[in-house]
Amino acid sequence: MYDMDESSSFNGFILLMILKFFSKCTMNQVACSLYLVRFPKILARLLTKEEEMKFNEFVPEWEIGNLDALLVPYINQKYDTRFIRGIKELFARGLISIEGEDVRLTSSIEFPSKSDAITSIENKAYFSSLVVKRTDISILNEKISRIVGEEQWGIFSSSTV
Repeated sequence: MYDMDESSSFNGFILLMILKFFSKCTMNQVACSLYLVRFPKILARLLTKEEEMKFNEFVPEWEIGNLDALLVPYINQKYDTRFIRGIKELFARGLISIEGEDVRLTSSIEFPSKSDAITSIENKAYFSSLVVKRTDISILNEKISRIVGEEQWGIFSSSTV
């Protein structure tokens, strides 16, 4: 599974899912959205109570406690290799256009298969784009840093007890 998570095609697929919910966005917005898809525990904390209830219907409980969730306090870089490889993959295939800081799909994308895994990714992409669209990116980055700091403090304090 690690190799799959590191695959440029897989990360490109997730980015496609994210970009279908934006007409146009900045690199910062799409990177932040990918980060939130990877860390659903953080994403859930940024949703309203109603949104969180809907989100929890589609995201399995085990995913909130997956290895990435445990690594949240240590991984807060949004422009990581997963993001960069995914963007390069989409750009090389002509699926996105990049103009300065703006990124957009070159055409509409339909995903015919509706497996549980694809539905889960699509829902995380929807909710992450919702959060990113409604929040100024610098304020969102501060909120994420605060949540990550709380997670780190929680791990530190529980390890010293």
